[in-house]
Amino acid sequence: MAELQHLDLPKAIVESYQKRGIKSLYGWQSECLSTAGVQEGRNLVYCAPTSGGKTMVSEILMLQRLFKLKKRAIFVLPYVSVVTEKANFLQSLCKSTGALIKAFFGGSPTGIKEPFDIAVCTIEKANTLINYLVEEGQLSMVGTLVIDELHLVGDSSRGYLLEVFVSKVLFLAPDIQVVGLSATLPNVEDIARWLSAILYQTTYRPVPLHEYVLSGRQLLNTDGSQARELSFEGLAEEDNLLAATWEVTRAGHSVLIFCSSKAKCERTAESLAQKLPAQSRPPERELLVQQLQRQIGGADATLVKTMPAGIAFHHSGLTSEERSLVEKGYKDGSINVICATSTLAAGVNLPARRVLFQSPYMGNQLLDATQYKQMAGRAGRAGQGSIGESMIIAPGHTKSQVMALVRQELPAVSSCLRNEARGVKRLLLEVLCVVPQLGAGEDLIRFMASTLLMTQKPPVDERLAPAAPAERYPEIAQAMKWLLEHDMARLDQRSNSYKATPLGLAVCASALEPQQGHVLFQELQRSRSCISLDTDLQVCYLVTPDSPLSVDWATYRRVLCHLSSAERRVAQRIALRVDLVDQAQFQGRLSNSILQSADGMRVVRFYSGLVLWALLHETPLAKLLERFGLSKGQLQQLQQAAASFTHTVAVFCNRLQWYTLEALILSFQKRLALGVRMELVPLMQIPGMDCSVARCLYEQGFTTPVSVASARPPELLRVLRKTLPHHVPSAALPEENATRLIEAAAGLSKALIKEKRKRARAEPNEDELGLTTGQPQKRPRQAAAQAQSTTSASLRSRGAPSGVVQQERTSQSLPQTTQQRAPQAPLQGIPPSQQACLREYAQVQQRQQQQAQLGMPQVLQQYPHGMLQAQQQASPLAFPAAQAKRTLPPVTEQPSPGMQQVAKLTSPPPQTPRARARYQELSDALSPGGQTPDASLSRCATPCRAIDTPAEETSPLSSERLSEGLRRVGRQSLSPGDVEAGRSPGAESGVTSGGGSPGQTADSHSDSSHAAAQSEAKFLASTFAAGARLPLPPLQLLTTADPMVRHVLARVSSAEWIGASVVAGENGEDALCLTLGPMEAFCILLPKPDAGNFGVLGSIWSWFKEEQNLCLTSNAKDLAAAFLRRGMDLQCSLAEPRVAQWLLDPDDKQNMSISDLASACQVALASNKVALTNSGALASSPVLRVRLGKEWPEAFLALPLLADLLQRLKRQELLGSFWCIEMPTAVILAWMEHVGFGCEGHDPNHTHSHIWYKMSAIQEHVKKAVGRQVLLSSSEDVGRALFEDLRLPIPRGVQLRRKPNGRLCYKSPQARLKMPDAACSRSNWMLVFLQVVPAQKQADVRFHLTVLGSM
Repeated sequence: MAELQHLDLPKAIVESYQKRGIKSLYGWQSECLSTAGVQEGRNLVYCAPTSGGKTMVSEILMLQRLFKLKKRAIFVLPYVSVVTEKANFLQSLCKSTGALIKAFFGGSPTGIKEPFDIAVCTIEKANTLINYLVEEGQLSMVGTLVIDELHLVGDSSRGYLLEVFVSKVLFLAPDIQVVGLSATLPNVEDIARWLSAILYQTTYRPVPLHEYVLSGRQLLNTDGSQARELSFEGLAEEDNLLAATWEVTRAGHSVLIFCSSKAKCERTAESLAQKLPAQSRPPERELLVQQLQRQIGGADATLVKTMPAGIAFHHSGLTSEERSLVEKGYKDGSINVICATSTLAAGVNLPARRVLFQSPYMGNQLLDATQYKQMAGRAGRAGQGSIGESMIIAPGHTKSQVMALVRQELPAVSSCLRNEARGVKRLLLEVLCVVPQLGAGEDLIRFMASTLLMTQKPPVDERLAPAAPAERYPEIAQAMKWLLEHDMARLDQRSNSYKATPLGLAVCASALEPQQGHVLFQELQRSRSCISLDTDLQVCYLVTPDSPLSVDWATYRRVLCHLSSAERRVAQRIALRVDLVDQAQFQGRLSNSILQSADGMRVVRFYSGLVLWALLHETPLAKLLERFGLSKGQLQQLQQAAASFTHTVAVFCNRLQWYTLEALILSFQKRLALGVRMELVPLMQIPGMDCSVARCLYEQGFTTPVSVASARPPELLRVLRKTLPHHVPSAALPEENATRLIEAAAGLSKALIKEKRKRARAEPNEDELGLTTGQPQKRPRQAAAQAQSTTSASLRSRGAPSGVVQQERTSQSLPQTTQQRAPQAPLQGIPPSQQACLREYAQVQQRQQQQAQLGMPQVLQQYPHGMLQAQQQASPLAFPAAQAKRTLPPVTEQPSPGMQQVAKLTSPPPQTPRARARYQELSDALSPGGQTPDASLSRCATPCRAIDTPAEETSPLSSERLSEGLRRVGRQSLSPGDVEAGRSPGAESGVTSGGGSPGQTADSHSDSSHAAAQSEAKFLASTFAAGARLPLPPLQLLTTADPMVRHVLARVSSAEWIGASVVAGENGEDALCLTLGPMEAFCILLPKPDAGNFGVLGSIWSWFKEEQNLCLTSNAKDLAAAFLRRGMDLQCSLAEPRVAQWLLDPDDKQNMSISDLASACQVALASNKVALTNSGALASSPVLRVRLGKEWPEAFLALPLLADLLQRLKRQELLGSFWCIEMPTAVILAWMEHVGFGCEGHDPNHTHSHIWYKMSAIQEHVKKAVGRQVLLSSSEDVGRALFEDLRLPIPRGVQLRRKPNGRLCYKSPQARLKMPDAACSRSNWMLVFLQVVPAQKQADVRFHLTVLGSM
């Protein structure tokens, strides 16, 4: 035996094997690995008995080439269960080596385009993966192809596909080492000749296998001689199956019993559980039963009976979760006996001490030699005793047949491409699609020579062979003729070669057989012209795969009779033959010829579609299974197959450019996988969620995982108890269930958020960086050094002067982080407000230079294609490098006004000495060689722009960016006066909108990072946050002339927080409701907006201007709008319940009232009776009085509700986002509406479209009035348009300044902009321009408002 240390494997791999008890190789393994040519990469085919350790040889060869040559590997296994098992084993084996192991199978979360070092695949996915690697030119990166169970190349259902992709590898990549292994391969010489492989065979078994035939009490050897008699000791009855099981289980060993049907599996397991003598029951069995009972849909009743006795059954009628529990219990020894069908032998690695065959039949067919050897080989594995035994029970009338079966030799494996053209059609079509240059006839013939079909074809004497290629190769001719007739291939007359058509490309891309693709094309073509959207049934039918469901024809006919008119229309449009259903109901079955016809397949497929359709309409599971006579496992398999087929159909539609149908099909994928309506999809993603529970949660307002995660266990428990049957008491559901559900929802929410952030930031996942899939990104200095050497060499090769090379080296030597942001240069002597603008301008300049080097048209560098079509008129940008060369659309990434001043200073140097000195000062500041500035300058003074936010590839002006930006924009960017002055309001206060240092999100803020943190703390310490139910206080109505107002104003001026809401009346009347305490509530009638003088209310205005004050309101936007109409800009911190709830649950689209929201949060008042005192104050406003009676309870209820929501936000660390991002947005929306832009806070995309429409209309209006294009974001250009082009008189208050270039600059103070002079009525238009400035490829959007009044 060879020691593992002597193999050329990494030390970590050797240690991992040793931990599993493998310290050396068997002699045959060492001999096989040392065979001449194997280590040099020649193909290898070897045969070894089951349990002989044959898989380890392929693992060693694969790992050697992976770690030594850095070549990928593909490991092909026949079934999903063994694929996942092997992938988990390899991941554990290579855990500390950095190798990337991926599992690819139908329905797996791993996409075919994901990187890998070792791909563990099913046969179907291996073919798709090979096609993808060929198309991408990456097949040469593969070093090893391992094919386990190589004898399946002769399987009638899947063998052709195995031969197809292996033939492609042999022809296209002969350097790949193909390793094939099998335990049952009689004509292995043919396979070795096909693969041009070294052949190795052994009969070594570490645990010998003894095969017997059990006839009555006698155990017979395969030659018919008697071995011994079966022992019935300790048994109450003479049952040979029972005795054969008891002999092994009483010694603590395991038994596999193969039964002929699923029903017999269950009956046998139940019988053994009752008749086997009782043994001690380990506690693990009870845990298994409890886990089984927690499964969705409940536990299988028979399993619950048998598992306490250590007996279970395993077949396709169980769900995958139930089968996994059975396998887990068997492997850890909790279950000793499994009764299974033949699928267990091929699909799951469960060895046993003894294998029993209850009958020599599987279904109604006698076992063949291959099936028998495969099942019997499960006995005698290492760790299951010193010997293995196989016993097949032979009733008296079948004894001779059974004896012949156990002596029978395995049949020879032959190509499945022989005598039928299905595989040849697919092989040729995939060649034409994947390798189109092989379309010539002689190339196809050469390619076919690499198939097993041609290898096994008897040689033909060349003298007697026909001359015509079609006669010499009839398989190729017939297959190509079929492809031509069905429009999947065409003959190119110019090149005299075959080409794939769009239909052929679609069939290949969707991994369908050509016949399946033809049928699907006909179905979709028929549906495109007359699809029914008034019911889901037709789309559900289109995504239903061909399934082996047994049809209950009576149920089928009954369901058809109860279809609605819309659903019957669907049956007519798909050409359903209802008469065949009637015929089958009468006869009990349909003939095979009818079932295999197009009409018969459509009838069966529509039946499966009806099952899925009932499932999507949330039919109770028990009722659905009973109605259609299905098991949970069959239904689950149909769901999974349909979800996978949905993706196949979507790819098919995409390749045919049927994009509308593709979108419709894809909308069903998650619904099919989860079996619910669309609104329940988010909830059903919570682990362990049941459809009925999800529906109940949704109806109670828990619509998303976030809302479930933020719920209290008692309120969630009340909802869960509503789902219990009537006969089950509520106490039967403990509170732990609610806690477990909250934890599951919280885990899902965090995982989804993490995944979204990773996708949004385009961050590379370190787990995705394997040995062959690319190395981690280099550090900035390494990347710069490599770029420097590469660029310098390129310049020298082109004969560039040394100065140019040196200059290029200097520019390339900058760190990567420096190139991604504004240069960190010393800015001494420059005002802080201009320093940020300098950095911002330099950042834009550098990005434009980098994109120009890529050869992109500058107009396309910043904007998606659709944006450019909306605005064809351009306005010159103030950047000197672009001004003379191009014209940009008006919606461009403009600098702030302060940046425009800097941009104009970067024009050619002025002539005056003072101007030249200033120009040189700014140029030095912008040079890339400066030192890092003080940390206080790391924040950009321009609102919502961080300097070193990592770049993203999503367009900054996309609807997703805008909707995200609406959430992130800050209050400080709203002041038009500050925008006109070219500075940020946050620059003076030291607080930028959104706050924080670069790269720091709002969620990372501490709870005390906002201005009103102290006021918030005092509010949360007040009576409103105590949790007690407060009565609704009486509302005292006051006017400005009431003496009581002065007391209220004094009380307000000393308060740090108040509750304030506005109730609107008629004709501009507004009432301000103020809550100063639990029993202090006042309502003041506000002056109308045109009153001008607000008298004693000035102190209230002053309170709302203080940032440290906290205002709690039921509607922040209405409150801000009421103040804006009176010329007041709110500066205090605002808090609104609906915004807080939205932040807790962003996916909740319901626009609930305050009372509904409070009810959902279990916040209520002790009494809701409205009492208005001093109602005479509103005698002239009856409408306002009525509205006060209706809206005042909600205004007061907002305070205790906010106390509850703020505490929830604090627990989830969301207070930073609430104070610094979400609430300032409400003021922004009010400002936008105030200046003429209607916004919908719950629909940012609608707001986005509305903004672009308004901007386009304003641009056209201004251009028509002025006679030229006006840059409305520039106060200077707007001033020239008003006072020079239109020759309007310059109003009082406008400041004039002559710039160094000689032009006049006009500047209006903030008060002038907010209070336009009504006397200047000669101009009947007001210029309002909202400029959306995207930050440098980051998810922040800032709004600049430039308002010029009528002059």
